[in-house]
Amino acid sequence: MINPYYALAQNFWFVSPTIYKSRFYKKLIRLNRENIFERNAEPELLWLKDFLPQKAVFIDIGAGWGDYVYWLDYILFPENIHVFEPNKILCKRLKNLFPKINFYQKALSNENKKAELMIPVLNKEKIHEESTLLDNIIEDEDTKIATQKVECITLDSWCQQRETEKKELERLDFIKIDTVGQELSVLEGAKETIEKFKPVLMVKIEQKYHSEPIWEVISNIEKYGYSVHY
Repeated sequence: MINPYYALAQNFWFVSPTIYKSRFYKKLIRLNRENIFERNAEPELLWLKDFLPQKAVFIDIGAGWGDYVYWLDYILFPENIHVFEPNKILCKRLKNLFPKINFYQKALSNENKKAELMIPVLNKEKIHEESTLLDNIIEDEDTKIATQKVECITLDSWCQQRETEKKELERLDFIKIDTVGQELSVLEGAKETIEKFKPVLMVKIEQKYHSEPIWEVISNIEKYGYSVHY
């Protein structure tokens, strides 16, 4: 379903970020246990508020329209939030709305390379939040594909680069992964980082983006030494 504020996201977010955020993220304002399901918001947001200390370091891989970014901006120090969003439109928008947060227009994967980001197009509208590196994203004959060249890196190489620049992470508390079928590739490229910091992992997985049964994907995540809850 195309976001009801899609036109605003494309054209008016740069005019007044504060006013725009109050409209676009309206369902997240004063979100609580009593209204979260009525507003169709993700319950994990409230859990993060209770779970994460303010000084926590959070990596958001695949930010989309930025619900988690908006929420984290209120509960964490912005300099400790690192957001990877390869879609050019979405990343540019988020940078303007949240200027104190760290954004990287790169895709995380299991190798450093150049790739094409696939963006579904339905009824002539690009569905940016479903951008993926998968090449079999077409779900029906009415859905077309637009492409965008993107740089892929591993999380391990990003952390190593920060060490070289003397910006090494001192801690890493949480990694959220929402990469439309690329979850295992992201994890494979983050093995050293995960082993070093043992962060909490929150991974969104949908069966339609995987040829194997989803339980096999979950089992692969357990191999990293984690107890899985879903």
